[in-house]
Amino acid sequence: MNNFISLNIKYLCDLKNLKQDEFGLLFNLNKGVIGTYVRDAATPKIEIIQKICAQYNISIDEFVNSDLSKGKSQNNSVNEPGPVYQKEVPSGFVLISEKHLKLLESTIEDKNKIIKALELRLGESDKSETA
Repeated sequence: MNNFISLNIKYLCDLKNLKQDEFGLLFNLNKGVIGTYVRDAATPKIEIIQKICAQYNISIDEFVNSDLSKGKSQNNSVNEPGPVYQKEVPSGFVLISEKHLKLLESTIEDKNKIIKALELRLGESDKSETA
């Protein structure tokens, strides 16, 4: 039985002018995973399908069994994605969710701690070599 999942994911990306990695951020997925869905090399788990449908206010039946690019019933429409992507983004900028921003900040903080520890070790080894 055919489904329209890959076609509809591509359509939603195009409709909202999102790159695959931007679309993936909405659902905590990376670009490669979205690429496999778009190429129809993999099918999203039901939990991901549910999140996509909730995000865009479409039924699972519509998402799986209908070509969204051909139009929707009167009661259904594809809504804007969450507030992160409702405004135009200047060229060269990427908007990310607050959750992802906190994760990035935490990662940067961890890297800075590692760099500081390595610098201290290098300083100690320099002192022991000169002594």
